[in-house]
Formats: sequence, structure tokens, C-alpha cells
Amino acid sequence: MPEAEPEGMWKVFVDGSATKQGSGVDVLLVSPQGEMIQLSIQLSFRASNNEAEYESLLAGLQAAKRMGATRVQVHSDSQLVSQQIEGNFKVKNDRLRRYAEAFTKLKAEFTEVNLQKIPRADNSKVDELAIIASSLTEWVAEESIMQFAFIA
Repeated sequence: MPEAEPEGMWKVFVDGSATKQGSGVDVLLVSPQGEMIQLSIQLSFRASNNEAEYESLLAGLQAAKRMGATRVQVHSDSQLVSQQIEGNFKVKNDRLRRYAEAFTKLKAEFTEVNLQKIPRADNSKVDELAIIASSLTEWVAEESIMQFAFIA
């Protein structure tokens, strides 16, 4: 990938899903120049849908950080996560509170992080990753991505 402008705004599209078969997260990074990086992660632990949404948010920020991004615009179709992060919904669940805290810690490592709630239909690029991921070698996260945010 060509060297990106570190000060340019990166777009990060995230989506998490939890089903009876398993949980996973999908991330689409778009550099300031328009190059796209797709990431699909299968979670090997049982996660609720909201936990999977938080996992995708943290994975997206960590991927952007590794690419050298300092400014990111995160797009998520999760009403609950976006409202909790913005402070409009109270985080009542202890597990989700830990995710929100991990987000706050990770956010501090960027110059700018904006989170935008988008309609599910506008997040279709990330949804398409699930189809692509079924034919790719998977990276399996053995532990919550939230735990990795506290290590960095």
C-alpha cells in the first residue's frame, strides 16, 4: 500500500455479528487516498451482538493505528454502541462498560476520533466482508480484542 498521509482523515467502517454458529467482526479501512483494507476476524469466544459490535469498533481503531492513522471517522450501524460512546445512553452492563473504557483509552492515542451512526444499508461494504471471509484464511481471536487495547 502506498504511504498514507498520516494527518489525513481515515474512514473506518465496522460491524460485528453474533449468531448461534459464532461471532465475528468486519472492518473496512479507507485511507485518505481512497485505498481500502478489509479485515475479517472470527471470534473464538461467545460474544453477544453488542459485544461483537464493540469488538469491531476496537479492532477498527487498532487497525487504523497500525496503519499510522492519527485522525479517523468511524462508521457503525450499532445504535447502542454509538449512543453509549457519545454518552447519550448509560452503560449498565459491566462487560459493555469495560468495552467503553477500552474505547476511551484507545481513542486517546489518536488526534481525532469521530463516531458516526449510519443506517445498516449504508454499511453494506462491511457486510459483504462476511461473504469474502468465508473463502479466506481466517485469523481467530482467542481473547477479547478489548484486552489487547489495555496492553498497547
